[in-house]
Amino acid sequence: MGRRLTGQKALNEGGSKIRPEATGYGALYFVNEMLQTKGIDIAGKIITTSGFGNVTWGVIKKATELGAKVVTISGPDGFIYDPNGISGEKIDYLLELRASGNDICSPYADEFEGAQFFKGEKPWRIPLRHCIDMRNPKRAK
Repeated sequence: MGRRLTGQKALNEGGSKIRPEATGYGALYFVNEMLQTKGIDIAGKIITTSGFGNVTWGVIKKATELGAKVVTISGPDGFIYDPNGISGEKIDYLLELRASGNDICSPYADEFEGAQFFKGEKPWRIPLRHCIDMRNPKRAK
């Protein structure tokens, strides 16, 4: 068993089938606490993430609830940049994308005006200060 902060874990490693968003929530609570130790409020911050699985879904939901704006997701096909932020119905659409079994994020750009898809690229080219990498370490390259 390898050690990791985030990622889907087996039940015997402390994973959960009941709350798939729990790890993402925990990651955001940690980030929020770290920012607060520096006197920084997460509200109003723009955040990039990678991935669009359970952990990233949880990060996006919690970041939005805390007043931050998440602007990227990624998949093996490339990444999405949505300057309007990923929230509300867009989060629901992520669940539909994941449930499709296609493991790609490009259809998001066709669904939401202003979103851009960058084929074969990583989201780290977006010039922002707060980035949260939620890729599965087994698939990260």
